[in-house]
Amino acid sequence: MRWWDGGLDPKVKQKWVKALRSGRYHQGKGALVRRTEGEDRFCPLGVLANITEGFDVVPKKEYEKGKVNGSTTYFGITCGLTYGDQQRIISINDQDGCSLETAADFVEHFL
Repeated sequence: MRWWDGGLDPKVKQKWVKALRSGRYHQGKGALVRRTEGEDRFCPLGVLANITEGFDVVPKKEYEKGKVNGSTTYFGITCGLTYGDQQRIISINDQDGCSLETAADFVEHFL
């Protein structure tokens, strides 16, 4: 399934949920990924970008500077997420302060 078919590819969804629950990612806010204290911190959408080819749409120089905002809207849409889906995930992470595990639950049950 592709973004133009509507919806998140089930295989990508499964891989994303597994990655969010893996404990491999340190949680961050305000950017797809941000280098803090020598380690990368990922928002849930940053985890998705990391496990797919999402960082291909983000300028490499921004990643190397340690802060990647990128175009989450474009990236998310190419993965099959609506703008509303992306905003809910951003809100869960940045405003509500929920864990990556909670983000995984949201993705699993509502996307």
